[in-house]
Amino acid sequence: MTIETKTTKSLTLKTLIPDIVRAFTSDILTREVRLEVIRTIQSGKSPVEGARKFKDYSELYSKTKKGGRLSPVDMTDTGEMMRSLVVEKTSKSYRLVFESDVADYHNRLGAGDNKIIRRLLPDKRGERFIDQITKRILKNANKAANIATKKQNR
Repeated sequence: MTIETKTTKSLTLKTLIPDIVRAFTSDILTREVRLEVIRTIQSGKSPVEGARKFKDYSELYSKTKKGGRLSPVDMTDTGEMMRSLVVEKTSKSYRLVFESDVADYHNRLGAGDNKIIRRLLPDKRGERFIDQITKRILKNANKAANIATKKQNR
């Protein structure tokens, strides 16, 4: 007489998705995205798809604040604005937020006498991050799925 046995392990989306979300919004993975945004901005480029390189500093600003350097515009005069980029998390998502009023001028209202807009975050309808940051987010989503799957396979 032969006894047939099967060893099984069920992985269901119902149990997997909450673990993926938890991993995706973890401090480690959200910090990576935040740092990628900061690195992009400090290299003189906008993290917003289609916005490209930041417009050069004005002659007056470059002479008084930057020793005559017109570019790259690295958005780090005092460092306050970059330090104000925080990750706000809920149980299911996170968002990047500049808490500095200076960021709002650069991103939306226009900075300086010429009201130069330098896009810092894709906060308008239809806007997206550049590929480099999107790839980091997708890489983190894959990491989160792997973490969740490993947890369920224990």
